[in-house]
Amino acid sequence: MGAFPKAEFEDMTDMLAKRVEPAIITPASDMLSSNANQGLATYLDANSTDAQLQSALLDDALNVDRQALTTNLYDYYRQILSVDEWTQFASAVVNYVKSDAGGAYASFAAYLSGVSAEVHPLAAEVFRVAAGENVFTDSGSIVGAMHPQMDVVDFDAVFAGTQGSLSDITSAATNTGSTSNILEADNDVLVVGSRSKFTAILMDLDTVSSADLSENYYYYDGDSWQSLSVTSNMNAFRDNGGAITFDAPSDWEPHYMDMQGTPAKFADANEEELYYVIIERTGDTAATTPILTWAQAVPEAVNKGAADLYGVAQPPLALVVITAANTATVTVPQQPDTDRWAYLDDDNSQLQVQAITNHTGNVSFTLGYVDDSGNAAETASSVTLSTPSAGDTADISLNSTDLLASVSASDCAVTTDETAGCLIVRRAAYERAITAK
Repeated sequence: MGAFPKAEFEDMTDMLAKRVEPAIITPASDMLSSNANQGLATYLDANSTDAQLQSALLDDALNVDRQALTTNLYDYYRQILSVDEWTQFASAVVNYVKSDAGGAYASFAAYLSGVSAEVHPLAAEVFRVAAGENVFTDSGSIVGAMHPQMDVVDFDAVFAGTQGSLSDITSAATNTGSTSNILEADNDVLVVGSRSKFTAILMDLDTVSSADLSENYYYYDGDSWQSLSVTSNMNAFRDNGGAITFDAPSDWEPHYMDMQGTPAKFADANEEELYYVIIERTGDTAATTPILTWAQAVPEAVNKGAADLYGVAQPPLALVVITAANTATVTVPQQPDTDRWAYLDDDNSQLQVQAITNHTGNVSFTLGYVDDSGNAAETASSVTLSTPSAGDTADISLNSTDLLASVSASDCAVTTDETAGCLIVRRAAYERAITAK
């Protein structure tokens, strides 16, 4: 007898992650798909002519339909991750590696250190539910728990056109190989929606507007659409600046209908509520209107506590907005979390710079960071993206044996002749490929 072999342990915990991921993602992103795209409210409306029955049940039926989404994602994920069959398996693994047959390790973390094994973030959360928050702590450090991805994400829904008769352009907008005409006429809207809150709309334009579109921005507060204050590098869609940022409103609520006088559903197939932002054109003259190539969301962080990251997709490490030649504004949507997760390094292309917008010239980027020993103002080797298109990436190599503790925005730098554009720094890959079951 001996220790649980590393290869078998990692294969089995990867399988656990593959089962957990669909349980979280599929119901939350499109609950009604599993109900043949028909919720209780839609069924009641279509199949009953009893006005009193509809009046008595319709509101509650709508509430059932919309339980796929929640403003408190941590609680939702926690519920999914607490499935008895999963936690019982995790407990059995922990108990086994501490037994004589499993190697008699002092703790689960000691086993992970001893065999150099790593656990996918979602599987790690199951182990934490089963065996306690400190199950990955060894001598005061976190071992074996892969850090969550830190990246932009596809929007769950994108619509364009006139309110009341919008076109669904989600597939094209989230695919860099397709284009969509947007904001073609005065009062046209671009609508972007996500199942979780987001703090930036990133986009690449194949064609920019020939005139100022004077756009307004709106979000839903639970009762009505309200103005949203944003910072845009798009110059009213006359530049391919790539970034529209804002603070996620505290009263932002999921919704599913537009803001015209007689509201219409964004999508007729279902009544899925998402966190939407409506961008409305108010400029009435433009000989050339924008053509959208790609749209991505910077998700709001999902925290377990005040700052501790949960084991799901998190915001990118840095947002780099080019404002002039050799000049960029660098912001950090979210720092990595070394209190719950292992440090980030540059193995397996974990750290990358990615172009959000198309560039006609080269862009070189230098990452500034604090390393795992607390050394500040460290800089990685400069990496160059050669005339990058939207979505192109390049790997970032840290110095020597450094691990990444945090990003230092003031020590980041760009070298380029471009005067507008957008990049992100992301944690792009897990140590092993983990795909949904």
